[in-house]
Amino acid sequence: MTLKTVREAEATLLSGIRREIRSLARIRHPGIVRIVDEGLHEGMPWYAMELLEGTTLRCWTPTLA
Repeated sequence: MTLKTVREAEATLLSGIRREIRSLARIRHPGIVRIVDEGLHEGMPWYAMELLEGTTLRCWTPTLA
């Protein structure tokens, strides 16, 4: 599992960010990493995604390195 957080966000954007996380959590598709949990910590949204094994995009795109 990978945990992601929102570092800084304007208060007016937080409800939209949480709504987007919840929407993404409902999607089930083999090409999209699943969001398995979400919540708030000290007022900032966080979400947990399944951890996938494999090659990173960076390996295939040398300009990102």
